[in-house]
Formats: sequence, structure tokens, C-alpha cells
Amino acid sequence: MKPPPRAFDQLRAALPGLVQVGDVWWLPQHVVRFPGGNDRYCLIVGIQQTGDDAHTARAHYVVGSTRPDRGVTTVKVAAGTYGPGRDTYFKFFWSSWVDLVTLTREGGWKGRLTPDRIAEIDKAIRASRLKVLKRMLGDWARRSRPAPRQAPPRPHRT
Repeated sequence: MKPPPRAFDQLRAALPGLVQVGDVWWLPQHVVRFPGGNDRYCLIVGIQQTGDDAHTARAHYVVGSTRPDRGVTTVKVAAGTYGPGRDTYFKFFWSSWVDLVTLTREGGWKGRLTPDRIAEIDKAIRASRLKVLKRMLGDWARRSRPAPRQAPPRPHRT
């Protein structure tokens, strides 16, 4: 039995809420577009909603490697957590994006970092030279900052 076309529309609309910062995905080479080639584990470091549906929402990611580098801002994921069975180092020297439909159609979700590690991702973005991610991080901070508190209105005396 084939689901009704409207079901696919509803699923596409829900995608931006399903993919989150801190997700680890396995992406094939033709989706990753990383200069080093190969399929890669990727860490989602930002979600950018550029329109009203999942086709226009983007997941920004950094690629993983099993080789640590000195001097490169890195988020380490321990072996056996989400990766190739070895420690995986997500390095903040190169980033790219993929629309959420392509991500979920072509990639494989491997897991999600614990919520306390999101601050580690934010810190790595700030320490990196990746201006696109820094700009997005600034936008997120402005949107998520609570509005300034205003004093309650004073009663009018007559």
C-alpha cells in the first residue's frame, strides 16, 4: 500500500525538527564534496532555515577523521559511540552544507551527541576561522537571547 502524497509533504515539513545540531551522519562522497574524497562521518553544527520547507533548510556540517591534528579546533567523539569503531575527530577547518531532504535520503543517521556537548560545538565554531558558521552562531545567539526585561508600567496619578 502506497502512502498518500500528502503524507510525504507532512514528513518533509517535519524534517527540520528531526535533524539537530550534534547529530552524526554518514554521508557518501558525492554528497560530502570534501576535497579529500571518500565517504565521511559528519557532525551537524548548524541548521539554517532559508524558507518554509525542508528543501530550503540546510544542515551545516564538519567532516570527521580518525587522525587527530594539532592546532586544528576539534570535537572528539570516542570510539564505539558514533563512528568507525575508532576515535573520530571532527575538525573545524572546513565546512559545507546539505539540504535536509538530501541528507535524510542519501545519508545514514548514526547518533546524537549529548545535549551538554552542544556548548563544545559552539566553542569550536568560535575558535575556528569558519566565518559562515560564526555568522550563523551570532544569529542564533541574538534570536535565542531573551528580550530585555522592562519595568512594569507605573500607575498614573491624578
